[in-house]
Amino acid sequence: MTLVDITVSKSTSAPQYSIVYVAAATIENPGFFKDAESSFAWLICDGDGKELLWGPSGLHQTRVTGDHTKALFPALLAALCSVPDGSYVEVRSDSEHFVNLLNGSAEARRNNCYRRKNKRPLADADHLRKLDDMAEVRLITLSAQFTRNDGEDRYMSRVKSWASEVTRNLNSDASSWNL
Repeated sequence: MTLVDITVSKSTSAPQYSIVYVAAATIENPGFFKDAESSFAWLICDGDGKELLWGPSGLHQTRVTGDHTKALFPALLAALCSVPDGSYVEVRSDSEHFVNLLNGSAEARRNNCYRRKNKRPLADADHLRKLDDMAEVRLITLSAQFTRNDGEDRYMSRVKSWASEVTRNLNSDASSWNL
């Protein structure tokens, strides 16, 4: 009797295409690069726009200190944990700053030691390192697209609304959340 290996190696299969929506919200709007309590939400869709998975769990309160842009990185890292290795991921966000950072080259960031042209460190260097390392190890290709939160994209509207609701409930216990 001969056994046949029916598994397909990851390198020979076609890469999966996913769309990841990320949004963050703060309790108050302190302004750019000011500290505040923030939370985030994310949603993964397949290439056809079918909703696959969303998070974080309603039982887990997620707090991030910093402006709301800082909460987008943990949101994306959490979402990428649910994406298969070797995937092509299009990230959609309503933060132009975040989108511009993601569309930059990871190789260029590494070569510049996560510094700007004027040699000052990037404000989000630690988050970018984690993201670049995860994408490299798991062979995930990232691109990003700016999406306005004006109701035109229903998924972006839902994720943004959900992040706001999680933020409103940060100081209450999970059993009383209004999600």
